[in-house]
Amino acid sequence: MHRLARFVNKHPILIIAVVAVLTGFFLLQFKYINMETDVTKMIPDIPEKKYFDHIQQIFGTTGEYIFIGVVVPPGKEIFNPETLRKIRDISRKIDSLPGVDKTLSPTETDYIKGTEWGIEVTPVLGDKIPTTVKQMEEFKHRIKTYEMFKNIVSNDNRAAAIIITVKEEADKSELVKKIKQIVKEKEGPEKIYVGGKTVVDTVIGEFMMRDLTYLIPVVLTVIVIILYLSFRTLIGVLLPLSTVVISTIWAIGIMSLFKIPLSMSTFILPILLMAVGTAYGIHILTRYYEVTNSKDKHKIIEETLAKVGNAVLIAGLTTIAGFASLSVSRIHGIRIFGVMTGLGIATALCFSLLFIPSILSIVPKYPLKHSEKKLILNPDKSGYLSSFLNNLGEFVYRRKILILIITGVIVILFAAGIPLTSTESNPLLFFPSNNPCRVAEDVLNHYFMGTTPLQVIVRAKKPGEIKNPSVLKAIDGLENSLKKLPEVGGTSSINDFVKSINKALHEDKEKFYAVPNTRQEVAQYLLLYSMSADPTDFESFVDNEFQTANVMVFLKTGHTAKIKKVMRAIKSYVKKNFPPDVNVKITGSGFLFIPINKLLVNTFIESIILSLLFVFIICAVIFRSLKAGIFSLIPISIAIVINFGVMGWFKIPLNIGTVAISAIAVGIGIDYAVHFISRLRMESANRSFHSALILTTRTTGKAILYNAIAVAAGFLVLLASSIKWYNFMGELMALVMVISAMGALTILPSLIIITKARLFNKKIVSEKRRYEK
Repeated sequence: MHRLARFVNKHPILIIAVVAVLTGFFLLQFKYINMETDVTKMIPDIPEKKYFDHIQQIFGTTGEYIFIGVVVPPGKEIFNPETLRKIRDISRKIDSLPGVDKTLSPTETDYIKGTEWGIEVTPVLGDKIPTTVKQMEEFKHRIKTYEMFKNIVSNDNRAAAIIITVKEEADKSELVKKIKQIVKEKEGPEKIYVGGKTVVDTVIGEFMMRDLTYLIPVVLTVIVIILYLSFRTLIGVLLPLSTVVISTIWAIGIMSLFKIPLSMSTFILPILLMAVGTAYGIHILTRYYEVTNSKDKHKIIEETLAKVGNAVLIAGLTTIAGFASLSVSRIHGIRIFGVMTGLGIATALCFSLLFIPSILSIVPKYPLKHSEKKLILNPDKSGYLSSFLNNLGEFVYRRKILILIITGVIVILFAAGIPLTSTESNPLLFFPSNNPCRVAEDVLNHYFMGTTPLQVIVRAKKPGEIKNPSVLKAIDGLENSLKKLPEVGGTSSINDFVKSINKALHEDKEKFYAVPNTRQEVAQYLLLYSMSADPTDFESFVDNEFQTANVMVFLKTGHTAKIKKVMRAIKSYVKKNFPPDVNVKITGSGFLFIPINKLLVNTFIESIILSLLFVFIICAVIFRSLKAGIFSLIPISIAIVINFGVMGWFKIPLNIGTVAISAIAVGIGIDYAVHFISRLRMESANRSFHSALILTTRTTGKAILYNAIAVAAGFLVLLASSIKWYNFMGELMALVMVISAMGALTILPSLIIITKARLFNKKIVSEKRRYEK
């Protein structure tokens, strides 16, 4: 560190100029920032994702739908001219939008009816809205008795659905925006709700941009307040603040340069860097102010870096190591988050060791007033904080066994909650219950078949086998079985066409709404339909060879546990009732939440193991002590156990946001133990362990508390986010920071004393005896 200090003292202008130029360059890259809010895009090329993509190519669909629900006031029905006209106008306007594949609604769909020559497929409504009572009753009868329409009108006739199939190449954000504009123009007195995965993804993007717009100023304000209360000097506020702002600009600029989008994982990167990056500057300035009144400023910088530079470097490296553990995650967004946050922390570390000293070396030396020095340093026992820390050190020394007993009880209590932790990756469930998007989903799920799609893919061994009545009847039995489940709102398959044609050819008798008994009949019915209507209507349900069928299952819930229940029912029915030569698999955008959850659990386990391992190796090597490496991990390990115990007891699920907490906690929380051990080790070389402990607790302990409060406050800003999983993350990270800091000040020294650990130049036991004498 002496060489680094001499370099800084010799080239401060060069360092500042390089930082300024590169910061300007990265600022220019901000115009290329883009966002990605689709959770499924984070999934790597695992078999489940490959199969999902393969199926979408076969059936020419993205598996994504936009659902619109038109709900009339209580006491009324949608079967009135004004409401039907609105439904028709909305449907037609949306159908003409770029990115829309198909639109289905009570006014814009086809109706199959039998004729003396076969069948005729005609629009169910046409251009004329029913105006007389008789016309309206005929239209209502047609809708309510035609099986294919039962999913688009509610049982109580108060609501009608418009179902939009989205093209793969669609600009989803722009499409949702235009649909909402169309709907807004037509609303009243009817309530109109817009939902579905595409809408949820778009709304998340809007929330993310809105959150960044006001959360970043809020976190900066919080940091400024804490820095001012900590140092009460302009330099003490501006220098740590500048390092976090510049490091954030660099990180986002690099992401923009390499076309890495902000996702639900990387969204909190700016807030996290600002909250965490202040730590290094706080420790540098705290040490700087300890000697600022007595020496030449160049010597002050050299001594500051010599005394605290190594500890800051270790703390930075361990933090980077914690985030680096996320780089092994198979979830793309989390991996990018780990890499880019680690890079941002590395820049904040470099700025603290280079940029801050460079500024200090060229600005006039600022002599602290007595009141300021007393407030910042409190080298004696005066001042509320110093008095508290002094008493805390004494308490730890005298009551170490009591501290460890209480700690053990708390750890056991919260460890019991860890098995209760669940996983959940459906982003919709992390909106507040009163959020318009969440309200729309609830309404749509209540009135209609549901907005979460599963796809049951039925593949026969030979082409044409889907026309086999035994296969179609197996599919029909599966659909009927699933419709009995409360989680399932409806299904759709090639059988909808086959059974409707069969019914139409038999004078619309209900008993003929069934799969015919011969392959020849099935083939003839499908041929008749192709001659009377658009043959591409089959594309979403069967491939060209009639070897693979797509059965759509719509769920009224997006909860992973409920999806698993439906999947078990599908597998159970298939095993008992499907022909042995037919292969059945499950996929769909709703299904993809299942492999995401598995990847989340793997990421959670891997990140904890790797982050603890990386940090242990760094601490053990730098402290040249295996015991020091182990002891460094103890406070943060306890904090992690308590954190996940809280998640289990309070039913906070493991998700895209909370899965990274363990790695973040290890990376950041370990700093407190590192700084405490480093200072305690240095002080214990020249005085008794008791004196060294009190001094370390009073001085370094103050910097640890300042830093923990700053970081915790920074994370608590996430409570203002519009997305609940970021609220959870803010609460949990603040909890971990406080526990880690207090653990470093209490649990760590208690263990060192009781285990008589040789972490320093002398045995603790011999120094304790010398003090007691």
